[in-house]
Amino acid sequence: RKPLESVRIFATQLPNQKSTTDMAIYLEIQDNDEVPFGNTINRPIQIGENISLVIRGRSQGDTYNLFVHSCYASDKQGLAKIMLIDRFGCAVQPKLTGQMIRMKKAGQTYYYFRFSAFKFPGPDDVYFTCAVDISQNESFPVLFLFQKMQG
Repeated sequence: RKPLESVRIFATQLPNQKSTTDMAIYLEIQDNDEVPFGNTINRPIQIGENISLVIRGRSQGDTYNLFVHSCYASDKQGLAKIMLIDRFGCAVQPKLTGQMIRMKKAGQTYYYFRFSAFKFPGPDDVYFTCAVDISQNESFPVLFLFQKMQG
């Protein structure tokens, strides 16, 4: 079997295509109380409510490295879109989202960030998408907290 160099998948709330690895990736919206180990929110959310977007992954034997980045929110058609996390894993809208946090526990890798619930004009549904890079060989960057310098 040929070794896996690097794979990019997209974790969304919509069903994904067949995976090319044995890695299971989940994207959930959770309350901030027990993030990232809480339950998925299965109720309507109020605008301004403090919630978290959690991306978690698990593979057999802990053989893959994960890097979550390029997260955005959109309306159903994808016409209205706002970038939340950039390609380096950093918050794009610091007034809207917290920094991305990465942790490992019990064989799972978690990435999550906190934010205040919002909506686009029109229907109430907001869709979230994040790019997830998976690799056996690469070590992905450590997430750094950057502060904007004012001068």
